[in-house]
Amino acid sequence: MSTDVFVAPSTDKLAQAVEAVESLSDQIDKKSGPPSSDDVRQLAAAVDGVRQLKRAVHREEMTEAKKYLASLGADASGPGARSTGIGSKSAWSAEAASRITKTVGAYGIKAITTGGVDVPQPVESLPVTMPVAPARVLELLINRKPLEGNVFSYLQQTRRDNAAAPVADNQVKPTSVYTFEDVEDKAKVIAHLSEAIPLRYLEDHDELRRVLSDQMAEDLYAVIEEEALLGDGTGEHFRGLSNTVGVRAQPFSGNVLQTLRKARTTLTIAGETPTAWVLNWTDVEAIDLLREDGATGGFMADIDAKIFGNLPTVGSNLVPAGTAFLGDWNQTRLYVRDAGRLDADVSGPLFDRNQFKLRYEGRFGFAVLRPAAFVAIDLAA
Repeated sequence: MSTDVFVAPSTDKLAQAVEAVESLSDQIDKKSGPPSSDDVRQLAAAVDGVRQLKRAVHREEMTEAKKYLASLGADASGPGARSTGIGSKSAWSAEAASRITKTVGAYGIKAITTGGVDVPQPVESLPVTMPVAPARVLELLINRKPLEGNVFSYLQQTRRDNAAAPVADNQVKPTSVYTFEDVEDKAKVIAHLSEAIPLRYLEDHDELRRVLSDQMAEDLYAVIEEEALLGDGTGEHFRGLSNTVGVRAQPFSGNVLQTLRKARTTLTIAGETPTAWVLNWTDVEAIDLLREDGATGGFMADIDAKIFGNLPTVGSNLVPAGTAFLGDWNQTRLYVRDAGRLDADVSGPLFDRNQFKLRYEGRFGFAVLRPAAFVAIDLAA
């Protein structure tokens, strides 16, 4: 693959045909009187030749674009390219390829090799439904909202005291307290670059582009998850769940199972309806391997029902071992300003060295709408 801008083989012929039409038109204009029927036939034939060559150039450019995109491992033919949502990495690549192909059709191959194109949103910007068995934290963040600008605000509920009671005639009704705070924040850029990579790798290894695009998107998802859980709110970091004032705390109590069960009771008494747990994978394993009578007894049964309340449990290495979260994940919101943009570059020093770089970035914000709907759990004795 060359770093030069692709020029269709028929381009020179098209330029010559256009010049021939202009020349013939000038000759006809210089003649006295109206053009003859022969003049009209010649001009019409010349114009028709230009049209055919334009179509040939377009076909050649699209063929070159599809060869380029074939290294993504995606079908760029259009109807077959589709997206199946979060975590569908090959589908994401296919849809990105389809959109890039359309860009090439309008602006030429240079739009891919030294420019950028908006790619399909790996993080949907509209509310979605939590899977029955969510596999990652991102699948718990189902409340999503698109942003028109970079700054956003939301109401965070800081207090909910229910004073409802039976009231006799002519008596003053009790007042329940529902306190909200107006919070302002901005979308944060999450981005990364690939290192400079030799272009010959693309020629020798067809799967490289797909691997790079998939892994760059996947790694960006992980940062969104980490920020939503652990961001400290400083600089360009989200204010994540663990650093949000008002999130309930469940200290260690007796043993891990007892502590988890008490956390569920805490939310139940508060009138909250949790939707999922998040634990470190090592803690998930330790709970799964618990035995009834020490090291020799059978594995404990009905943990899901008795302890977890049959709620989904999501394992994540992003959660520190010995820490867990339980809550109503509908009470979070992921704001999406720019769900994803993939840029490729072979210019400047990269051109001199026959290298390329990729950049993937998006802009996101995060909010905990009701901190009291969550409890942070200490699993360490």
